[in-house]
Amino acid sequence: DEYFRYRLQNQLNWHNKKINQYKYERRSMTIFILAAGGLGSVFAAWGGPLSLWVALTSSITAALIGWQELRRVDATIRNYSRVLVELTILSDHWQNLEQTQAEFYKMVRSTEEVLWSQNVQYTKFMQEALQESNLDDEASLINRVINESLTSAERTKQAMAVQIADFTRETLEENEQIIEETL
Repeated sequence: DEYFRYRLQNQLNWHNKKINQYKYERRSMTIFILAAGGLGSVFAAWGGPLSLWVALTSSITAALIGWQELRRVDATIRNYSRVLVELTILSDHWQNLEQTQAEFYKMVRSTEEVLWSQNVQYTKFMQEALQESNLDDEASLINRVINESLTSAERTKQAMAVQIADFTRETLEENEQIIEETL
């Protein structure tokens, strides 16, 4: 219950809040972009001295579109939405099942896999952004950090596997003793 509340439910709430923030930002930027573009069209239609303002409104529109692309709002919303859907499925699955220890371990493993894949996706976005900007030094630093984090993740997975195997062995030994005593 503590893991469910503090890890899975907390991540669900956080991603839901972030998605709403990014959607609000995207909606606001879209309104500003359309307003600047529409104002430029009005200035162009009136002509005369106002047609000089068309260049300014076009520049503002282009800057806003560039900023929205730079922030990668759409990709972030897609990524967070995918995580939110997967975590919601896990949450519903956990709440609607008999909550056994085996199901608990499946929930923990699945939750961590979803969150790790979201982290990998975020890292991939950062690598793409660095490659697009031709910042080789920063990209190599990021790649080194990523490689170290992947190595750390692998060590953590191996440690978890060892702990699960030890726990299973201990449980089986206890059950063998109980069966022998019963017989």
